[in-house]
Amino acid sequence: MRLSEMNDSQRRIRRRVMDALDAAGWASMNNDELFEKDYWYEPEAGYEYLGDDYRFEFGYQAEEGSFAIDIGTETGGVSLKVFADDEQLSALLALIVEAAKQCPDVEAVTWQIVGASTRAMVYVEDEDDWRELESQPAAAS
Repeated sequence: MRLSEMNDSQRRIRRRVMDALDAAGWASMNNDELFEKDYWYEPEAGYEYLGDDYRFEFGYQAEEGSFAIDIGTETGGVSLKVFADDEQLSALLALIVEAAKQCPDVEAVTWQIVGASTRAMVYVEDEDDWRELESQPAAAS
């Protein structure tokens, strides 16, 4: 999407993401100079955080109003697409920033993200598709 195509709400959300992740020391993956010159760019706000043996990526995709979250560790990872309302966005950003401060338990962080979102989907590589996540599965007995 181009900056000129974004509505005021999308611009505010983009700015909130940028402010929160810039303040937390995440690295921007966007070329903001080109985006500000109205070049097409997606995600409209993209960031990464690299730990010693893990990484987080967070992207705001304005057109569909979603947030792409990728978490990778030496033992595995997950790709999520989540939707959050204005109130949930603050909690979601705080959760991501805090989780990135240490090597995460990917499954636990995934379910925290699901709980902080209106809607969440996980990418299933074998199916090359997204699957809806509605709630944490019950623990095995």
